[in-house]
Amino acid sequence: MQQSALPNPWIHTAPWVFVIAVIVIVISLRPDPGTVTACGTMLLAAAEAHRRLAK
Repeated sequence: MQQSALPNPWIHTAPWVFVIAVIVIVISLRPDPGTVTACGTMLLAAAEAHRRLAK
C-alpha cells in the first residue's frame, strides 16, 4: 500500500483547538475575573510546555 504524501496539519493543531475551546466554554460559563485569570494562566503554561516539547 502506498501512503499519502500529503501532511496532516490537523494532527498538530487539534490539541490546541481543544484547549482553546474548553477555555472559551469555561469563561462563557463563569466570566468572573478569577476564572479568566486562571484560564489565561493555564493557556500560557500549555503554550510554554508545547514550546519546550517541540524543540
